[in-house]
Amino acid sequence: MEHVGHHLEKYQRSGSGLIDPATWNADEELEQYLLDEGLIVRDVEGWKIGNGKPRRRRHTAVEDSEESSDEE
Repeated sequence: MEHVGHHLEKYQRSGSGLIDPATWNADEELEQYLLDEGLIVRDVEGWKIGNGKPRRRRHTAVEDSEESSDEE
């Protein structure tokens, strides 16, 4: 977020105004992460700030490895 903020501040200082978000490149991995973590939600009106409650429990590599060894 700090990285994006730096770019927005740069455009503001230059007086060129903000770039239309419709022209931004999509970052699907970041979008999915933010959705999974409950940080953003999408409804009929568009994107909104989420409640911060993760939609699903994230697994760690250690948990995944333990689950696979339990199945053996």
